[in-house]
Amino acid sequence: MVQTAAYLKGTIGGPVDFKCTYTLKAYETVISGLILWQVETQPSVYENIAAFSPPGGPPPRFISSDSSLKLKNRTELLNVTDMGSNTFKVVMRLREVECIDENKYRCSVTFIDPSVGPVLRTAGTIFTVQGEYFDLAFC
Repeated sequence: MVQTAAYLKGTIGGPVDFKCTYTLKAYETVISGLILWQVETQPSVYENIAAFSPPGGPPPRFISSDSSLKLKNRTELLNVTDMGSNTFKVVMRLREVECIDENKYRCSVTFIDPSVGPVLRTAGTIFTVQGEYFDLAFC
């Protein structure tokens, strides 16, 4: 199972955390690099921004893509954390929100199920950006 907030709001210049959690069934595993944050570039077409690994694996890294280049200098990738009960948290922290960040994003995790092989599960969020205070239509 993969979960994230359906809607996420950020304020121009402020930070925002894109968070998702995934839960493993007793027989499932996840492969390093197949935990991804992605952004929609066309309707229902997503581009990879960053790849993460389960705890103890390689550190998170940005994927070479146009979308990751726009975010790389303003974004921090946190190591995946174990929350207990086979549930893990994946965080991409955008330190300085800009109007161009408004979009649909999704967390994508490829689970390995020994009886059926790789199983892709995703959870999406719609990210909206606002100006400070009451200027809600800033972007």
